Amino acid sequence: MKTKPRDVIFLAALCVVFVLTAWRMNNPRGPQPVGPALIGAVRTAPAFELYDQQSRLVQLDAFLHRHHILLAFFDAGVNSDELDFLQRLREFHPALKENGVLVLGVTNTLPQQIRAPTRSPFPFPVLADISAGQPGSASAIWGCARPGSAGQSWQILHSVFLIERSGHVAWEGDFPQPVPDPQQLIRRLIEGD
Repeated sequence: MKTKPRDVIFLAALCVVFVLTAWRMNNPRGPQPVGPALIGAVRTAPAFELYDQQSRLVQLDAFLHRHHILLAFFDAGVNSDELDFLQRLREFHPALKENGVLVLGVTNTLPQQIRAPTRSPFPFPVLADISAGQPGSASAIWGCARPGSAGQSWQILHSVFLIERSGHVAWEGDFPQPVPDPQQLIRRLIEGD
């Protein structure tokens, strides 16, 4: 019986597939982190529950292990239109959402003030941390609160955190570590890096 050229080619291709499959099984790819795991130490994201601008209770735990989450803290005493990272989050929210990234804002004001007609609307939930700086408040457990000047309430430090789909966030010392360059991170998440 004479061997046909196509049988030889098929046998060679089958051998190549077998060798590549065996190599991949012995050299599996690890998970490809987007953010915190590239920085250093990671821990589980601290949980909190706050009301959003529609006065609905939002629990951070409900979103963990389902999405990458961009958590943006900002102070209500600052015009949000002047904060570059908030402008970028508003601008690129549709692309972030399309890539499976959930955006949550946290600020130190009442829900009805967040949705006031004089404020620019946010395309993502903005959560009201009205007890900002107090023990157990979201801004305190995330390390984003500082006392205001004499007679003023606590202020929220402008910070952006990336919570991986695994529920982990970069950590430094006693608190989660904000991303050093939020705009670069937003670009990377949009591009799917």
